[in-house]
Amino acid sequence: MKKISRIIFCLLIISPIALPISAVSTNEIRKICSKAKDYWECERSMKGSGWDLRNYGPIKIDWAVWRKLNGSLVAKGLNSSGKGFYLAINCKSKKINVTGKNGLWKGWSKAYKDFELKLIEDLCN
Repeated sequence: MKKISRIIFCLLIISPIALPISAVSTNEIRKICSKAKDYWECERSMKGSGWDLRNYGPIKIDWAVWRKLNGSLVAKGLNSSGKGFYLAINCKSKKINVTGKNGLWKGWSKAYKDFELKLIEDLCN
């Protein structure tokens, strides 16, 4: 029995993210991942979850990892060409912001297309 315990212990030391870390709270995961180069991939690895792409019109949104940022919720998405971008939604104002080709935010705008309204409804309700 001691030999099996040692093997499991060694596996955990060698590859700590190979197994989901259920004992770590969401706040602890956010604290750890806040320093990571790719926050979303870090959180996904810590939780042991994959992408959960949901279709909204011409875009796909990764529903698995939403992050609170300055009173809004932010997630990764893919446009119709498969290019990645970030999407921010402010539920209170029902406004959307996205990053452009240069990675900069384009600015907040009211949702008016059906898929934008549906996305806000699904996330905020």
